Formats: sequence, C-alpha cells, structure tokens
Amino acid sequence: MVKPFLQGDVDVDGFIEKADTLASEFKDFIARGNVVDLAVGTIMGGAFGAIVASLVSDVITPVVSLALPSSGLKEQFSVLRCPKAGTCTFSTLAAASDAGAITLNWGAFVQSVISFLIISLCVFSMIKIYTAAMTVDRKRRESIRQVARMCPFCDVEISRKAKRCPHCTSALEEPKKTK
Repeated sequence: MVKPFLQGDVDVDGFIEKADTLASEFKDFIARGNVVDLAVGTIMGGAFGAIVASLVSDVITPVVSLALPSSGLKEQFSVLRCPKAGTCTFSTLAAASDAGAITLNWGAFVQSVISFLIISLCVFSMIKIYTAAMTVDRKRRESIRQVARMCPFCDVEISRKAKRCPHCTSALEEPKKTK
C-alpha cells in the first residue's frame, strides 16, 4: 500500500502567505540597487574585456609584431626541451607542441601583460573620473546647503531667506547667522 505524500490537513493559506512574504523580501532585495548595479557592472565588465582583448590582439600586437622576426607576438616561444625524436627547431608554436617539445610561451604572456596593463589603466582612469565627478557633486551640494535649510515642520528643503514654508505654509523663525 502506497502512503500519500501529504497526510492530514495542509495549511495552504499559510504556505501562500510565506511564499508571498519571501517574494516580497526578494523584490525589496533586488530593488535596493546594489544587486542591479552588480549585474550591470558584471555585464559591462565582460563586454569591456572583449573590447580590450580585441584591442590587444587586433591593434597593439600587430604593431609590436613588426619588430619581431616571425608571425606574431602570441607565436613567440622558446623551446625548453626538445622532443626525444626529431628536430629542435620549429617555425610555429603549434608545430612545437605537436612534436612534443616543452615550450616557454613568452609571447602569449607578454600579450596578457599588455592586456592587463590596458585594463588597469582604463579602470584607474574611470575611478579618477568618477572621484572627480563625485567631488564636484559634493561641493555643489554643500554650496546648496549653505543657501538652503530644512523646514522644521515638514522637513522639506527651503530657502534660508524664507519666512514661511512654501510647502506647509508654517511661519518660520529667522535663520541663525553662520560665521
């Protein structure tokens, strides 16, 4: 005899209420902005990484490769150990790998370092621009605060010179002079 999965009365209303609470908490968590900002940043970072990879491999590497005798920077390597049978001279990295040679792929490493430096420079520049913009915004807000004050009755920002709040129409005291 098979036992039913749910025995007795099930509190469906309680389950639905808990599910609604959980859904509401999740919505509040997502709406806070940090999660959305993180998701946008991750997506933008991935796209930015693709752009930098293309810049390095399609623009910078070919220019650097002009100074090198062979095909490209990524193809630069040194043979550390020759294969047991055969030659120790290879024209490409793929040929050396296919023959079983152990190689030091210094060209790929240099290309990765260039990519890292470009990303670091771009991130540093963005942080400097963001910091400068936030400083300007902070100074602007401070200058507005010197011109404005808060209504003690309705907590709305009003002019320092106001004698009556334009929002709640309460009579206001004269503002204290700041030195």
